[in-house]
Amino acid sequence: MSKSYLRKKRHVVKKQLLTESVNELKKKKICLENDIKELNKTLDDYSEQAEKKSDITLISKANALERHAKEKMGELKIC
Repeated sequence: MSKSYLRKKRHVVKKQLLTESVNELKKKKICLENDIKELNKTLDDYSEQAEKKSDITLISKANALERHAKEKMGELKIC
């Protein structure tokens, strides 16, 4: 086998690996975005219920979800 053939083959393999990595990152980004969206929705629900019921436990749950959503946003920025 010639050196040029091996170089081309290596290049193709590297390109495939990079493509797979990019696709995995895209999937992870979509999952993180969906998680954040759901966390924010639940956060809003807890906040509304807390206002209606004057329930401190719901406020603390909402705050915990907000922190978790911010962590996910940080992960999203890294991607």
